[in-house]
This record gives sequence, structure tokens and C-alpha cells, in this order.
Amino acid sequence: MRKTCPCGCGRPISLGLAAAARDYSRLIEDMDGARGVFAWAAQAVPPDEPDRASTQQDIVVVRELGEHVEGLLLAHLHGSARAGVAPTVAELHRRMEDYEEALEALGARWQRAGGGGAPTPA
Repeated sequence: MRKTCPCGCGRPISLGLAAAARDYSRLIEDMDGARGVFAWAAQAVPPDEPDRASTQQDIVVVRELGEHVEGLLLAHLHGSARAGVAPTVAELHRRMEDYEEALEALGARWQRAGGGGAPTPA
């Protein structure tokens, strides 16, 4: 039995990649939900904020990690991940959890700075 790739490409994926499909969907939800945090860190942190440079650097690192994991999950889902070169789906799951933890930390900073209800991972 096959499912359809969650990226919207319409490709069938095997049940063996169900965990990768769930992680991909969760990651995309997290990234979409984090737009407020990303915008805040990129633009709204006051210039006199002592941690401004650190916060802006952190957001770049977090966003790049999410995008990197997204691309690698898609490689698995689309069948282009090279065995022995690309991380395993289990390793990508751990990286995704690292992304979520980092995003939660940025969300907490955003809340402390008055950003309202922080977007948090699903």
C-alpha cells in the first residue's frame, strides 16, 4: 500500500517512508508557525537590545537547520537520498527534534520581548 508524498508533488511513497512523511509534514507546520518568530528576529529586535546580534544569528541557524532537514527528508521521500551519504530517516528525526527545541527557545525569547503567543512546534 502506498501513500502520496506530503510535499504535494503527487508521487507515491511506500509505507516504509511513513515516518519520514510524518516528520516532513510536522516540520513544514513548525516552519509555517514560526514565521512570526523569524520576522521578529530579523527585523523587530531593537537595535539597542544587548542580545540582538546573537538572536539574529540564532534565527539564521534555526531557519537553515529547518530548511536543511526539509531538503533531506524530501530526498528520502523522492528516492534521491544516497545510502551512506544522506543521513538516515532516524537521524533526520533527531535533527528535526533539535530544530524544534531551538525554535521553542527563540519563541520564548519572542514572548519575553512582547511578541505575544509564541508559535511553537506541533
